[in-house]
Formats: sequence, C-alpha cells, structure tokens
Amino acid sequence: MRNEMKFNITEFYRFNRLMEQSSTVEEILNLLIKTVSRMIPNTDMALAYLYDSHQKVLRLGAGSGVSTPNLKRIAFQPGESLTGKVFLTQKTLLCSNRKDISEMMSNISSENFKWYQKGTYKRTVRSSINVPLMYEKNCIGTFTLNRYNSKEPFSQDDIKLVHTLTSQAEIMIRYVHISIDLDDSKMKEQFSQLLIKNAGKQEILGLLERSLNTKFFLDSSDTESVHSMPIIRNKIMLGHLTSIKPLSSFPDTHLKLIHYAVDALGVAMSRQLYDYEKLLHERSEYLNCLMDNESSDELNRYMNFKKDEIVHCFAIPVASVEHTTFIRQLEGLIQRYY
Repeated sequence: MRNEMKFNITEFYRFNRLMEQSSTVEEILNLLIKTVSRMIPNTDMALAYLYDSHQKVLRLGAGSGVSTPNLKRIAFQPGESLTGKVFLTQKTLLCSNRKDISEMMSNISSENFKWYQKGTYKRTVRSSINVPLMYEKNCIGTFTLNRYNSKEPFSQDDIKLVHTLTSQAEIMIRYVHISIDLDDSKMKEQFSQLLIKNAGKQEILGLLERSLNTKFFLDSSDTESVHSMPIIRNKIMLGHLTSIKPLSSFPDTHLKLIHYAVDALGVAMSRQLYDYEKLLHERSEYLNCLMDNESSDELNRYMNFKKDEIVHCFAIPVASVEHTTFIRQLEGLIQRYY
C-alpha cells in the first residue's frame, strides 16, 4: 500500500508539472491519456472527445489503443451513444458489463458505428468509464476509458482518480483558452492599427506572414483553390488570399488570424478601389476635354506623356465591364507590355 501511494504521489507530481508546461489542448489531452493509462492498470482504450461548436458534434481530440484516423471520422450528436449521452447530461457514467454498454450505444448512427468498429478493431468493450470535461459550467467534451481484455470492471476508486486528473486538465484547458483569446485579441488589434495608419496590402500581408511563419500571396479575383480564401467587401470580389499550403492544414487559431487578415485586406483594397475610381473619373474628364478639341497639354501632364510619345488607346464597351477591378486588372496587364 505504501509503495502504491508513493507511485501515485510521484505520478501526480509529474502530471501537474507537465501540465503546467503544456501550451495546447492536444498536449493536455495526450498527457491526460498517458497518465491515466499508467495509473489505472488494464486500461485498453483511452479517448477524449471535444465538442465542435460550429458543426455541433463531438469529435475525437486524442486517443490511445485505437485507430485514431478512423475514430476521427466519427461525429457524435449530443445524446448519441455513450459519448453523446455524457455530454448532454454532464454526468459521469460507469458501465460495468457488455449489456450496459450495448444499451447506451443503441442509438449510434450507422455511419458512426462503421467508423467505431474500424477504429476499435471490432473489439467488444467489457467495462467503461465516461466523464464530462467541463469549462465554465459548459461541457466541452468527454473522457472515456475502456476495457476489453480484463473481466474486472472499473471501480469507484478508478472514477475518483479519473475525476482528479480531469479536473486538473480542465483547469489547464481553461488557461489555454484564455491565452488563445488574449493572443487573438492582440492580433486583431494589430490588424486594426494597420488600417488606422492607412497601411497597404503588403503591410497587412507581412504581419500575417510573420505571425504564422508561412508565405502568403494575393491572387486576382478569378483564382480559386483549396489554398485560397476570397477577399470580399461590400459584395464585391476583390481577390484571393492564397497560402503555400492547404487552409485545412491550419489549426483554428491560425485560421482566425487568416480571417482577420482577409477582413483587413478587404478594407484596404476597397479603399484602393475607391481611389482608383476617382482616378478613372479624372482621366475621363481630361479625355472628354481632348475629344472636345481642347488642348491636350493638361492630359499630357496628367498622364506624364511626352509631347511626341506614342499613346495606345483601348476602347471597351461599358456593357462588358462589371466592376472597376476589371479595368484595374486590364491596366496592370497592359502596363507589363507597354
């Protein structure tokens, strides 16, 4: 008994020390799984599910003793199967035999059951502990331990131990969320400050690249790919922000920054578009004066033309032009050759 207590104290100390060094939710969950697996013998599976507030489903956050790629394809609805029931009731659930587990899983969807079977290698679970993960009185996910090799079910002492460890993990998850919110707020403020200073596209792009240590570039509005995010302002497509890697590979926190950058680029580019529209209006007035047989000196000075320089003119029917951006793109194209 004395040796077991010494082992527990050592594990608790190590667990708390490593928790304090964790900087992401994934690190916290993996540490929780490893520690519980060491402290509770004959734990064959350990699973942490997290709630996706956007799609309103529970997805695998971390796991051991399973095929995680298959289980990551599961999307539990609140109230569905063991995981969904614990999430909905926010109460710990102990299943001591196959019958209890089968009853609790009876409403699992056929799609989720297919991936559950593949993810658990079709093993039959004999006993299970399922506890809710709480954050500010809200359930953010569930934590599950399963046994299929041992006939001995999990005990109440096992539940107490799991609660002790998950309580510490919940505190650290809370700190990570607070840290993310603070960093998120700071980054949003930095993009806002750039707009206040009337910064251009390259300054906004530079801030994003330094923050994520990833290369981004701007495409025209007719470019589309899985690497790109559209830049839209006042229902006008202004272009695309494109990354060197798929957007799906970025974590949620980084995607937020990309969205902030897209919003800032939309403001900066719409300002640029407004200035360009004013420029086109001025050009039109000078050209009308020239067509009314007035002196071309003003137009030459305005366009920086020399007296004997050859000028190329392009006539474009108004009906074919939807946005001023088209004219600006065409002008940019012409300037490459003339």
